[in-house]
Amino acid sequence: MTTEVHDNAGSSRYEVLVDGAVAGHLAYRRAGDDLHIPSTVVQPAYRGQGLAAVLVRHALDDVRSRGGSVTTTCW
Repeated sequence: MTTEVHDNAGSSRYEVLVDGAVAGHLAYRRAGDDLHIPSTVVQPAYRGQGLAAVLVRHALDDVRSRGGSVTTTCW
């Protein structure tokens, strides 16, 4: 299984791909250096594999590298 995460800026979301298929996404809105994260979704067939954690970690690392901050409302 090959997993990668990329920023789909046109759709305002980070996407996690498993073997090339979008398995989940983390939606966001940018406001200057702040990244607002309202939701993270993993497709049912891919749940229980830690992919939501992979998405969140990637988003936080990306924001940290830019010197920004994060606001979340996703439970």
